[in-house]
Amino acid sequence: MLVGPTGGGKTQTYKMLAHAMSALKGQGDYQKVWYHILNPKSITMEQLYGGLDPATSEWNDGIAAILVAEASKD
Repeated sequence: MLVGPTGGGKTQTYKMLAHAMSALKGQGDYQKVWYHILNPKSITMEQLYGGLDPATSEWNDGIAAILVAEASKD
């Protein structure tokens, strides 16, 4: 996770790191790097992390949980 002020270089930092680590693919345990961008301010906490449906008491996964599950498949 990267946090910082506007214009602080967050985007360039993760892109350069992903490119550098992807360039090492095939050398040791390195693989192609994928990244997922999420703006947590654009959704509610329940949408981000998940929560119980009040009508059915069923758990619904949030976007962060789904992204982590997808990323860990590789």
